[in-house]
Amino acid sequence: GVAPAVGVNVTNTDTEAYIGDYTTVNAASDIAVTAASSENVVMIGFGIAAGVVGVGGAVDVLSISDKTYAMIGDGDTIYAGGNVFVNASDDTHIFELSGALAGGLVGVGGSVGVMLLSKDTQATIGASTIDALGTSSSIDNLFDGGINSGSFHTTSGHGVVVQAESSEHVMHIVAAGAGGFVGVSGAVGVTLISSD
Repeated sequence: GVAPAVGVNVTNTDTEAYIGDYTTVNAASDIAVTAASSENVVMIGFGIAAGVVGVGGAVDVLSISDKTYAMIGDGDTIYAGGNVFVNASDDTHIFELSGALAGGLVGVGGSVGVMLLSKDTQATIGASTIDALGTSSSIDNLFDGGINSGSFHTTSGHGVVVQAESSEHVMHIVAAGAGGFVGVSGAVGVTLISSD
């Protein structure tokens, strides 16, 4: 018996929030430019074969490319009685399982799992005039650069705030098994993560 399994998932996502160039914005309270993206991916590929000669194989390829931008452009005049908050965030959760199982007089099982994750998360203000009086409520959960018990320390603040956050929670399992008078199995897993 021969049981091949092939799975390919390709995702490209662009999330943008912005105030364009040479724009005037006046607000009595707060101005928020927020781009938020999140991915929850479960990918499972399995090949199972049995017979006198059993060959089971699985190839899984997962490719994710994300761009999350929050921007205020160039030449803008921005006035807020409260706060100006430019915030970009991207949160990724991935579970990928690739496996193969073969049995018989001769059993051959092989699996290959490839995960490619590329993320670009930016919060920026260009060459613009920004005036925020900060008279409204404070902005919470702002990173201050400190680390406390393995976690980033947060605080609150007023005025002009620019923050970008990216997080990745990844589990990638590649397994293969074979049984019989002659049993051969192998598994290869490749995970590449680039997060800017």
